[in-house]
Amino acid sequence: APAARGQGLGEAMLRLALQRVGASPYNVATVHAVVHPANVASVRVFQALGFQTQPDMNWHGQAFRQFVKTASAG
Repeated sequence: APAARGQGLGEAMLRLALQRVGASPYNVATVHAVVHPANVASVRVFQALGFQTQPDMNWHGQAFRQFVKTASAG
């Protein structure tokens, strides 16, 4: 919702998800995200949280940014 933009909710949810991945019983987990490049705020959050940028993917004729982060449990 537009009223919720810019309040850090997406970043907070992503941080919580990464914490849960780190606490999982699996040795390693990979988080993969696909973001439309026009969503500049989301691109910045993924970059700030240490996600690695992957080559853009093409989906129905549009390019999307890919981000990947591997986390070790523990």
